[in-house]
Amino acid sequence: MVPPGKEDEMALRLDAEMWKVNPAAMLGNGGVILVLFEMPSGFALFSYDGVKLFLPNAIQVLL
Repeated sequence: MVPPGKEDEMALRLDAEMWKVNPAAMLGNGGVILVLFEMPSGFALFSYDGVKLFLPNAIQVLL
């Protein structure tokens, strides 16, 4: 049981623990992120699996 007035603190602590375990929860939207590219003809917007950014050597995985 949570003492009165501590509900928000407990919710924040639970959210922080979930973020440590589940990167998709930290990113929201199931881990899908939007990536904006500037191109000569305008802009392009792509969706990407943002959870892959948490992998070791993520910059090499992207290519």
